[in-house]
Amino acid sequence: MSAYPDIVEGEQWYQGDHMVFVQNQVPAVAITSHVLPQLMVEITHTSKDVPELVDASKLAEIADFLHKLILNLN
Repeated sequence: MSAYPDIVEGEQWYQGDHMVFVQNQVPAVAITSHVLPQLMVEITHTSKDVPELVDASKLAEIADFLHKLILNLN
């Protein structure tokens, strides 16, 4: 992760949709914003929750990180 200074490991999060996978013994990872609590109160699943809020450069960085992580798992 050191090559990606904006991507950091956060606390374990057990309340997300990813837990359905974990409960069925399917490995899962939650990737979210450091401002998740604020988003959950003000934006998530509301009419304000629109694609235009996504930072495309951050999304690309996460995709690149995950791609390299998966390749290195082998």
